[in-house]
Amino acid sequence: MKTDMKIVLILLVVISVIGIFSCKKNIIDIPEITYDFPKENALYSVGDTVEIRVHIKSISAIKSIAFTLVDEHLIPQLSNYTYPANDKNELTVDFAFIISDYYMLSGIYQVLCKVTNEQEVKHKYQKIIISEITQVLEGVAVVTRQGSKTKVWDLNTSLSSSTLKFELYSDYSSSVYLPFHHRFALAGAISGDVIVWDYFTEDTLTRIPHYPNPPFPYFSGLTSFSDLTAVSFYQGSVSLYNYLGYQTHTVPTQSGFYPAQVLDVNPNFLIVQKQTNGSNQLISLHLGTTASQHASFGLQGDIINAFPFEANDFMIFFNQTNMGNIEKYIFDNNATTEPVSYHGAAFSSAAQIDSKNYLLAAGNQLLWYQYEVSSVSPIYTGKELHFLAFDQLSNRVYASAEQMVMVFDIPSGQLISSFDLGEEILNIHLIYNK
Repeated sequence: MKTDMKIVLILLVVISVIGIFSCKKNIIDIPEITYDFPKENALYSVGDTVEIRVHIKSISAIKSIAFTLVDEHLIPQLSNYTYPANDKNELTVDFAFIISDYYMLSGIYQVLCKVTNEQEVKHKYQKIIISEITQVLEGVAVVTRQGSKTKVWDLNTSLSSSTLKFELYSDYSSSVYLPFHHRFALAGAISGDVIVWDYFTEDTLTRIPHYPNPPFPYFSGLTSFSDLTAVSFYQGSVSLYNYLGYQTHTVPTQSGFYPAQVLDVNPNFLIVQKQTNGSNQLISLHLGTTASQHASFGLQGDIINAFPFEANDFMIFFNQTNMGNIEKYIFDNNATTEPVSYHGAAFSSAAQIDSKNYLLAAGNQLLWYQYEVSSVSPIYTGKELHFLAFDQLSNRVYASAEQMVMVFDIPSGQLISSFDLGEEILNIHLIYNK
């Protein structure tokens, strides 16, 4: 009997010991994360710095720590930032990031701290409120040529002062400004690379090199839409690059044609293809989401510009036999309609006020085209104008005339001010903060 009791006691002890070890193995080791700041519902604006302090505890070694900003649907809004954990079990992390996306809208967002240890991953959210910034016109970028130099001047909006931003010993093909992340790009026609700068810091961000012994011209154009830049290559393709310089799509042109222009007709884009050895012209319409070709059509004449109208339709402005012409393209029918001709002069530039109103430079006149009444009427007569750029915030249009930049009130056509740069003007871009 005593022997049986001893056996029972031994079994109980063994079972207890096994139970203790089993419990230790089944302990759930979830990291603890506590925010000191930002405080819950703290208020920020785009451009502000968010200071972060978190306390982290873990039974096992902490392997990784990461921070990001997400929206109400937990979709990341900024880059993922990592912080060294060094296999510690407890530490306090001080970190900061800038709300750098100038297109961010007002709303509720969450600072996310993600901690990984040897067993588990822990997400800890802290709610903050962000206010968007108001769009403002920062200045006017004017591309000029002086001898073998291509220059970019920054003019203030009142055209009372100028600053030289960039200067290159290079020929010129095209230029473009992407408000998204403030990218400014220049392309050389023969041997120059496409060079991309941060417009405000003037840092060189990336360059798209040319091939050895390129044909003439090498780059035939640059166009921006959304956060993409379309680079046209004379050998027969258009490549799309995002703001980081990574190629997202390449669109070949028809055999024997090169891309003369890429035009933004949001949400889609056009490629104006011209025959390499001939005078034929083909226009292909591509879907903005995939860059795949939707349709193609012919148009006799030199296209000046195209703008989105309504839905997927768009307006085309072009010249034919030294006369300005306007047509509307119907997306569903793959056809143009409602032609309007201006017999006064050929168009040198076009700018969109809204889907029903446009500004046109023709000879020594600034014209206002009103779609609803099919009317083309002059609002300014004087110098011969080129390179129109319309600012919707102030209802003003900036234009070049010889070596001068001029700004007009719209719709009166009254000249507000002008600035003489003393150099040949190649293009004008409006510089917005977002």
